[in-house]
Amino acid sequence: MDTFKSFLNTTVLRDRSSKRLWLHQDQYIEKLVAIYHQEFAPPTYTPLSSQDLQKYEGQATPNQITAYQRRIGSIIYPASTLRPDIAYAASHLAGFMQNPSPEHLSEAHRVIAYLYTTRYLGIEYSATTPYQNTKILRIASDASFADDNATRHSTQGYLVKLFNGPIMWQSSKQKTVSTSTTEAELLALSHVGKIGRASCRERV
Repeated sequence: MDTFKSFLNTTVLRDRSSKRLWLHQDQYIEKLVAIYHQEFAPPTYTPLSSQDLQKYEGQATPNQITAYQRRIGSIIYPASTLRPDIAYAASHLAGFMQNPSPEHLSEAHRVIAYLYTTRYLGIEYSATTPYQNTKILRIASDASFADDNATRHSTQGYLVKLFNGPIMWQSSKQKTVSTSTTEAELLALSHVGKIGRASCRERV
């Protein structure tokens, strides 16, 4: 029986005998690289560099703003569909869309280069795994206390897994200023707990 192998720029691989399925976005990423002329960018193995990105004190031109926003929009799609490894980078860089600096644009290019370097990475789902019930919803969260030096807001993130693969994830700034690492992590846990309860109700 023939099955589809591609859907919305997503490559689908199946191994029915082992009840496994893989999804990756090499087609979409290769299109991105061609659009932004990054075919010859050097391989990059981390989404962001170690530089501390701050609010731009200058003023970007309208063309620079548009160019940056296009790239961030292109990055957000894989970050929200199949690439949780760039979720933080996409969220962080999106915070500078109104007035990006050359450093911000350079980091956006780095994310695209990273995606190209790792374009064959994908998500695996499996129906059977020894010693583990794959139908159990597994949820994890974490927070980075006051990592935004400008606002003192903490970054929080969560990951929800089902059938051994991630089905939901997010990286975002917390809305309130936490006073400790413990408080930041409890807020992150509370946030994902609400999402987990909603997911369970939908499954019921």
